[in-house]
Amino acid sequence: MELEGQIEEFIYQNDTNNYTIAIFSTNENEPITVVGYLPFIEIGDCLKLYGKMVMHQEYGEQFKIETFEKIMPQTAESLGKYLASRCHKRNWTINCKENYQPIWR
Repeated sequence: MELEGQIEEFIYQNDTNNYTIAIFSTNENEPITVVGYLPFIEIGDCLKLYGKMVMHQEYGEQFKIETFEKIMPQTAESLGKYLASRCHKRNWTINCKENYQPIWR
């Protein structure tokens, strides 16, 4: 099975082995809990995930990631989220209503 979308939020991330539990928003704006090893991934990253849906006894339905690809944002909204997630690291903000142009402080 294949899912395409964007990392919205980390629930858990192991710094040693990169095991991650995250909220993943598909291109259909459907939030799904995903679990698996996601090295070098940040909130806002657009991904194509390959894996399968599993049922966790305690936490319910989850998508278990077998492998993934990092992809470029496909929509203006996902581009805005991607850029905004990196703004705080570079000391600049995005004005999302004006074509995502950087505004230097």
